[in-house]
Amino acid sequence: MEWEQVPLTLEDVLHPQLEDYVSQNETHTRFCSYLYLILRSHLGDNPTTVVLNDVPLNWGIAGMGNHCPDISVLQGVRTRYPYGMFDVKGSGGAPLLLIEVTSPSTHKVDLEDPKHPQRKRNKYRQYAQVGVPWYLVIDIAEWELEAGPPPVLLYRLDPHQKCYQEVQADARGWLWVEPVGLYLGPDPQRSLGISWYDEAGTRLRDYEEVRAEARAEAEARAEAETKARRAEAKARAEAEARHAQVERLLREMEAELQRLRGEAE
Repeated sequence: MEWEQVPLTLEDVLHPQLEDYVSQNETHTRFCSYLYLILRSHLGDNPTTVVLNDVPLNWGIAGMGNHCPDISVLQGVRTRYPYGMFDVKGSGGAPLLLIEVTSPSTHKVDLEDPKHPQRKRNKYRQYAQVGVPWYLVIDIAEWELEAGPPPVLLYRLDPHQKCYQEVQADARGWLWVEPVGLYLGPDPQRSLGISWYDEAGTRLRDYEEVRAEARAEAEARAEAETKARRAEAKARAEAEARHAQVERLLREMEAELQRLRGEAE
């Protein structure tokens, strides 16, 4: 059997199948990895909360196709699906937060287009239809690494109107992502421009930062140990030199004493 690769349509991007493949660039991958790993670590103590990265979701809702968010956080999960499609209804759980990191090829389906509000076939509309209570978008479709923090949009579902209301950032520019108990905001220390922060305002570091810090600490410790060994060796050498000098003086004094005794006799 031969497989033929054909370009995906926007409909394919909106409702992908397991065999569909959307390539991503390094920046997109770095954003998704950081967002996913921090959330997985932060929420890992809850056995019924699942954090997924680029896993297609089958809603089990008639007339609604699959979606494949960059990051999915589901709560109340009783049955897990470690391979393939995640059956939301079959899992017994419900979506808590979905995250999309936009790209030029997916921007049209990730966000509402204010110029064309009549276009309802996008994730912004459909996530609201299936009842996703929180939707977070990192909009890097036209963002440059050197341009400061990327636009971050957080939406909360209005259960009565079945539409999203945008959540405003605080004075620091941080967004309180209530369902996961973390802030997401600008961070000039990171090349990606944003970081997760805990409720106390402490920045949550990624693996690379933790590893770099551990390496720096190990190097500093090794340097301190080297300096200590050198200082110890120097002190020992100086002590040995002083001891040798004392012994030499004692021998000289003994010899002088013997000479004086000989003269006295």
